[in-house]
Amino acid sequence: KESVPQKRFLITQDLIFKRGSMIAGWLESVKNDERELRDSIEIRTALEPMAARRMAERCNTEDIRRLENIHRSFLSAIQEGDAAMIGRLDEQFHSAIVESSGNALMIEINSHVCQGMQTFRSKTFQVEQNVKNAVMPHSNIMNAILARDAAQAEREMRAHLDKVQEDLTQ
Repeated sequence: KESVPQKRFLITQDLIFKRGSMIAGWLESVKNDERELRDSIEIRTALEPMAARRMAERCNTEDIRRLENIHRSFLSAIQEGDAAMIGRLDEQFHSAIVESSGNALMIEINSHVCQGMQTFRSKTFQVEQNVKNAVMPHSNIMNAILARDAAQAEREMRAHLDKVQEDLTQ
């Protein structure tokens, strides 16, 4: 039979083990989230510059109007300091470009990538510098699309996503 101090020790040891397992599980989850985020950004880097090029080549007046409206709302959300709304509008901006590419497979892949990016987008725009780092690139991408300059739209999107990746590593 165990004494009271021995029982306390065993209970404490069991709690420490369980908490240690929970922490290890949480850390593994964080690593998996980081891996998923990096994978998502890699896919975006391959997909979205091509989508911007295709939108510039193929878009119609309605596509342009939609992108301009999203961008205006994005700028308003920045003025209001609404990080959650900025994140949603960032997703809408990028998704509108992919959808306007006219490529069904790109659209399907993008919908999966967006799911992996939701947590990142909700947090990244809480950092003021990350917000600032999105404004000019979005404007540059949109202006290249409006000018129907496919090569410039592709370059601007690539530069934007390179900056997103850089912000992630800081």
